[in-house]
Amino acid sequence: MSWREVIPAAIGVVVCILHSTSHAEPLTKKLLTRLAEEASVFEQAAPNLLTEETLQQRAVKPEKRRFRPFHPVPATPEPPEWQTREIRSEYAFAMVGSPPAIREIRKVTSVDGTAVETDERAVNALMRTLQATGDGARRKLLEDFEKYGLIGTATDFGQLLLLFARDKQEMYAFDPQGERLSGAEQCLVFRYTQNDGAGALTVFEGKDEYRPRIAGEIWVDHESFRPVRITIRSVRGEGAKAVRDEAEVDYTMSPHGVLVPVSVVHREYRNGQLTAENRFHYAPFRKFGASAEIRFTEVPDQP
Repeated sequence: MSWREVIPAAIGVVVCILHSTSHAEPLTKKLLTRLAEEASVFEQAAPNLLTEETLQQRAVKPEKRRFRPFHPVPATPEPPEWQTREIRSEYAFAMVGSPPAIREIRKVTSVDGTAVETDERAVNALMRTLQATGDGARRKLLEDFEKYGLIGTATDFGQLLLLFARDKQEMYAFDPQGERLSGAEQCLVFRYTQNDGAGALTVFEGKDEYRPRIAGEIWVDHESFRPVRITIRSVRGEGAKAVRDEAEVDYTMSPHGVLVPVSVVHREYRNGQLTAENRFHYAPFRKFGASAEIRFTEVPDQP
């Protein structure tokens, strides 16, 4: 190819890139505007919302290390043993920590079909926690949820939308990816990647705290730009000890005009192998004071 042919071809490539960029900028601007609006509404309304959550977990049981001096180590490792659990809880959002941040809180009502608390008592326990002035009661509920034998459970996906509030959007780069179907709904898909710097998401594992950088996709209605789905990927640790988390959060517009999660699927991978899958499902959200089912009565604790 001569230089006379190369120059027009190069110009054509530049024109295509400029056209693509100029087309992407208005779409990205509309995305960021709608994300900021929905995050703002959610931040104001979330502490007044309540629902029922069902968690179905399938996870690899931790290996039991036993010293057996007269048993040789098998040449082929035994296949992992899996366990399944189902946890039902009354579920709400609360401001926790300093500076305060919206966190999920739960009061478990049943474990694998066995009741551990009545729904009414659970709701009232949540209400007392939400009305408490300190963080002690809120943190206790967060810790209690981990005491039911769950493995690799990740939480705080319900408020994922807040990662894209107006004052946090500069932390990410956004790139339109075209259209896809979510069920029967036509969606525009945007890829986002967190820029260099401290992680936007905090992951707690036992006493350890991680702030990995994140990436994923945001699916929005192709006309209104209402968020339909947000996915997130992160990696913590290095080498063979690296842990990869992937999650997919589907949203719906509640009757109260607040975008809320309807389901979450979270998967954890260690050494490249799936080790836990958590599926969260949410009943329609109720608003405090807007549902006759929510009663603000004191129920004495059982001895």
